[in-house]
This record gives sequence, structure tokens and C-alpha cells, in this order.
Amino acid sequence: MSELAVVFDGAGVLYAPFRIIKDMERGVTKRSRVSGITCTDRLKRGAMTILKTRYEETMEKEERTKILSDLLREKKIENKVIYKKKGVSDREVVEAILMDKNVRLEDVHEIVS
Repeated sequence: MSELAVVFDGAGVLYAPFRIIKDMERGVTKRSRVSGITCTDRLKRGAMTILKTRYEETMEKEERTKILSDLLREKKIENKVIYKKKGVSDREVVEAILMDKNVRLEDVHEIVS
């Protein structure tokens, strides 16, 4: 599982649900009204996870060049698989995220701001 995307889910907003997705391999960021489940289902192998943390408390003030997986380990931020394609294990997803060295906090900052 080499493809990762960073997603900000603004489904809680009042006017309309949306997701902002950044394809990390292509460097493309886009806004989508498609559900996270539909986005995941369009992949050959995929999963949707949440980081059990508050952005403002754990990421917002961190160095933009810091690698996300390093921050997750350092601050012991739990990564919870909430939806996955058949044949994908929770362990495989969490390991892929924790082993990734491409996603930086600037990618998270870009889609959250």
C-alpha cells in the first residue's frame, strides 16, 4: 500500500459537506463533495483512518517540514482505521502510515487552512 492521501473532512460544517484531498504521489490537492467511503471504494486497495487528536493542540505549531509519521510516533497519536476495502488489514494500514516518510506537516497545514 504505497499510495497515501491527506484528507481534511469538513463534513461537520453547516453549509455543505466536503473533503479536501491531497494525492501525495501526484501532489494534487482538490475539494470534493464525495464521501470518504466513496473515495476509499474507488481505490483498488484502500482505507480511511482518523487521527485521534486535535490539530490545534498537536500539529498547528509544529515545524512545517516535520514528517507526519515522526510526529505521530513522538506524540503517540493514535491512528484508527474506520473503513477499509476487503483484504486490507488494520495493521497494514497503520504500518503504512507510520512507515511513510513523504507526508510532511506542511501537507496537513495546506489542506486544513
